[in-house]
Amino acid sequence: MPDQVPDSTSPDGAHDDLADRAAVPGPGHAHEPSHLHPQAPRVLWTLVVMFGVLTLAGAAILWPRGESASTDPLLLDAEVISATVTDVSEQPCSYDATTTCRLVRFDMHDGPFVDLTGSIEETIEGGLLEEGDPISVTWFPTGDGVSYSFYEFRRGTPMLWLLGLFLVAVIALGRWRGVGAVAGLAFSLAVIVVFTLPAILHGSNAVPVALVTAGLIAFAALFLAHGVGLSTAVALVATFASLVITAVLAAVFVGATRLTGLADETSVMLGGLADGIDARGILLAGIVIGALGVLDDVIVTQVSAVWELKRARPEASVGELRRCASAATTSRRP
Repeated sequence: MPDQVPDSTSPDGAHDDLADRAAVPGPGHAHEPSHLHPQAPRVLWTLVVMFGVLTLAGAAILWPRGESASTDPLLLDAEVISATVTDVSEQPCSYDATTTCRLVRFDMHDGPFVDLTGSIEETIEGGLLEEGDPISVTWFPTGDGVSYSFYEFRRGTPMLWLLGLFLVAVIALGRWRGVGAVAGLAFSLAVIVVFTLPAILHGSNAVPVALVTAGLIAFAALFLAHGVGLSTAVALVATFASLVITAVLAAVFVGATRLTGLADETSVMLGGLADGIDARGILLAGIVIGALGVLDDVIVTQVSAVWELKRARPEASVGELRRCASAATTSRRP
């Protein structure tokens, strides 16, 4: 005799029997329930196609065209050059002979001064550089020639090792789904670099850009990581609806709380990057894109739980499925 689905009056743990029987695989790998309404697949895939067309249309409209106009000529003149520190010595500062500075000499490996040597002054207290450090420097033309400035340490080699370990771990643990997840991550980075940042620098409204970005990433992340299936389509439609709700709520409450997006000194750089950049719009865009990562995890887990619960108990009502799915997902959280 089949188990009875517990109702809302059941004591704590009453959902465990049905919830624990519902495995939570990725949506694309769940079995499709045979009891679905005949029109349900058609409606879902129609919505997916509609969202896809809207996303591509938005990307085409907002796609950056032409050159962005920087308001700070120094940002145009600055060029990052790879270099290696060859010597660090102490000597009187060029701006005050009574004060001692650290003179850092370096060899440049690319740019207009390849194979030449440059130097930077550091204060004794704030000195960071040591002989042999791989660094990046920027140069600016001055009335007396060229001035150099420390930009950042070059971390390419350790970061490549870390990336390799990450890829090996993801693929070893996730197999083909891991490969799909890595492909989705690569696509997400490409969208942000090729579309999102250039579109914002060209003065496009950051919120529509963020919604289009999140839409493109959602399509790639869900279908590549979880496969093409009806349950993945459900997760995608739910993700789009949640993103729109998130954007509306964020816009309302960012305006109501008078958040400006100018939180620290780094936000001052926005004014020098290009004309028409709205710091508040950048804040809203960050909220929308940041919410996508949470929505992806939560929605996929909920859809998978409901999918398996409905397959196990076709006669369960919507309320019973909701309660049992909540028990199934919360019981698996650390």
